[in-house]
Amino acid sequence: SLLVVDHLIDGDGLQEQLPRAGDCAVLLTTRRADLPRAQSVPLGGLGREESLRLLTRGEPLPPNEQAAAETLCEALGDLPLAIDLAGRSHHPPTALLARLTTRGALEVLDRARAADPELRELSLQTLFESGLAPLSAEDPVDQLALNLYRVAGWFGPERLPPALLIGAAVYIGADDPLDIEDAVERLIGLGFLRRDRDGALSMHRLVAACARREDGDRARKAALESLRALCEATPTDELALLALSRLEEHLVMASANAQANDPERT
Repeated sequence: SLLVVDHLIDGDGLQEQLPRAGDCAVLLTTRRADLPRAQSVPLGGLGREESLRLLTRGEPLPPNEQAAAETLCEALGDLPLAIDLAGRSHHPPTALLARLTTRGALEVLDRARAADPELRELSLQTLFESGLAPLSAEDPVDQLALNLYRVAGWFGPERLPPALLIGAAVYIGADDPLDIEDAVERLIGLGFLRRDRDGALSMHRLVAACARREDGDRARKAALESLRALCEATPTDELALLALSRLEEHLVMASANAQANDPERT
């Protein structure tokens, strides 16, 4: 037999709810990566062909719509829920892509969700917010993790240097390196950050978009201050300039996000 536990948020008390006898396999789906005694199988986004089939419901598209559909899937990070919501819209891919460019991914997906009575209670925002529930308001490390989640959304989604989060944490007021390290590990454990084999961090672009909706002004200032401090502290030798060039994506992204959220204050 097989017991399926879908979208597990908090692992506390899970062992007491599992079968204690008999031949029963348990399959958990969760964003968390810190569950004990579990064999983890990380899942990324859909493959591009799978994304396109889900978006178009298998219907053939003319060449211009096909190209727009591929760009749309890439912009949504091939996230199954996002692709499904976009596919339920009555707009063709070219129109959806134009709306996404002018209004942002979350608003486009929220409108598609609102048009379907079966999906009124389902949104990326509520999905990701529920994943933050294990963070305790009484634990300073958990609260630092929550603040760093909000800050990380202002940077570029790929290859996020840990130094940027450390600088933002210091700006926020954290002064214990171990607390900062534990807060980052907490976000990795909850599935909001990923760590590559070389130690670089990343955040899914739709997770980042949701993070920017929370406490935007304070988090934006912390992100920009961290970028400024890191740029000013970098010497001008060739190797340092190469390292500085790797911040370009994050400088551009932070500036673009700030402009989109508050054009007059950028």
